Order: sequence, then structure tokens, then C-alpha cells
Amino acid sequence: MPRRVTLNDLTAYDQKRNWATGHHNLDGEINNYSWNCGWEGDENVPPEVMVLRKRQIKNCSCLLLLSNGTPMIRAGDEFMHMQGGKNNPL
Repeated sequence: MPRRVTLNDLTAYDQKRNWATGHHNLDGEINNYSWNCGWEGDENVPPEVMVLRKRQIKNCSCLLLLSNGTPMIRAGDEFMHMQGGKNNPL
């Protein structure tokens, strides 16, 4: 099953956060291929970390649009939509 994660979550979380699903964070993909840019989460983020995250999101979007084949864009990625680190959302 494909991971359902936003680009913003890829730059904001190193760990999955599937507590809201009721499975004690055991569901969803264990291997997170993400980097939090030096600050875990989306609260009280320093401005320099936000600049880096926005640059990372732009880079990922550019790579996706320039890649070979049909791009699969998750709705809301262009507006930095976030799921709070859930890689198996409700």
C-alpha cells in the first residue's frame, strides 16, 4: 500500500505519528523516508527551519513535475497542507 503523506510532513517529522487511528502507533509504514530539517513537528518552528522546509518542498515539487511519467500530486501539497505526521491517516 502506498504511503499517504504530504510534502510538508516529509519535512516536519522524522517519526510517524499514527496515535489517532487507535492502533497505538503500530499501523502505517515503519520506514519513514523523511527529515525534519532540524526541528520535529510544526509548533514553535524557528524561521530559519521554515525557510529550509519551504525550499525542500519546492525542490520536491520541482523534481516531481520534471520527472518522467505522470506526476501524482497530493491535493493540498502546493499549500503546505499537513497531516500531523500521520502516514496512515483516518
